[in-house]
Amino acid sequence: AMVDSEFLQKGKEYAKMPEVRIIYISEKDIWKKKQTVYKVKKVFENTNDLYEDGIEITYINAEINDGSKIAKLMEYFKKADPKDMSQGDLSKRIHFLKCEEGGHSIMREILDDILWEEKREGRREGRREGRREGRREGKREQARSTARNLAKMGLTIDQIAQAVGMNTGLVKKWVKM
Repeated sequence: AMVDSEFLQKGKEYAKMPEVRIIYISEKDIWKKKQTVYKVKKVFENTNDLYEDGIEITYINAEINDGSKIAKLMEYFKKADPKDMSQGDLSKRIHFLKCEEGGHSIMREILDDILWEEKREGRREGRREGRREGRREGKREQARSTARNLAKMGLTIDQIAQAVGMNTGLVKKWVKM
């Protein structure tokens, strides 16, 4: 549904949806059938009739090397050696990005963008945590103030602790202040 919503705009026909290919890559052979590629075929229950919904799902297993092009690509990904030129244009691009000055500049820019985003997200999380801490402290201060007022009214420590939802040791500390 999320993939559909990205492509299907209001007022557009569902038939105009592009085909979707989803590829999952795993380090391990999660299906334990010793295959590099697992293609999902959808069939209607109690029949062998295929269900075509425009979505193709493939699982690629990087653990098994069956000598196929995909298995070789998975080996290439695992090694990440910029001197390995076995994958054509992909190898050239990786070599450029990792070994040449122009590529280094691009990688630094990408890294700066990633770090900036992480820093920004960290600040957001810090603000959220600050707000949560402020609310906790506000509730605690409210409970402390209420406990002192209830003590002035003559309630016992146990009654006050029950009223403010805190333990008696903490309430005793607050009331003595």
